[in-house]
Amino acid sequence: MTENTQKTIYLKDYTPPPYLVDSVDLRVELDPASTLVRSRLAMRPNPAFTGSRQCILDGEHLELVGVKLDREPLSADQYRFDQGKLHIFQVPDEPFILELETRINPAANTALEGLYLSRGNYCTQCEAEGFRRITCFPDRPDVMAVYTTTVVAEKGPARRWCCSPTATWWSRASWKTDAGLPPGTIPFPSPVTFLPWWPAA
Repeated sequence: MTENTQKTIYLKDYTPPPYLVDSVDLRVELDPASTLVRSRLAMRPNPAFTGSRQCILDGEHLELVGVKLDREPLSADQYRFDQGKLHIFQVPDEPFILELETRINPAANTALEGLYLSRGNYCTQCEAEGFRRITCFPDRPDVMAVYTTTVVAEKGPARRWCCSPTATWWSRASWKTDAGLPPGTIPFPSPVTFLPWWPAA
């Protein structure tokens, strides 16, 4: 199966996700070859799920730098990351916070999914399964959350903010050298379909 081959998923095979995500806080520190992404996921068990519950997140073409569960760093024997899946072996039977650090290379991303560089612009394509190329996440459309994104980039001349027309109402930016940008927020639960486009540093 090639990377671009898509597997057909039928309604009869649908099962609810074992965990829901209420909110996602992203901090993206832009660098063409080494962008650091810090994500904070507020998760909880899904009461509609009745099977054997496992906490498994999708993550592809990224480096996993660190994992924290309820602010405590996890050791290597508490999780496994391979074949595009992050397995967290033990999580609480109640709401919990999962914090992840990942590193990605937008300049080398030619798949046009996730975060990539195109003609000097940072672009994102998260639908249908591109968000897993930015950070680890239960990347399916029925996992809906409130998203807040903060971007950090070097200040430079002639900066221009480019984004999808549907994104203009929730995202904004000012370019600073050593500080975060004003966060953009999608204020209602939604699947992740896009993030703003950022001019390259």
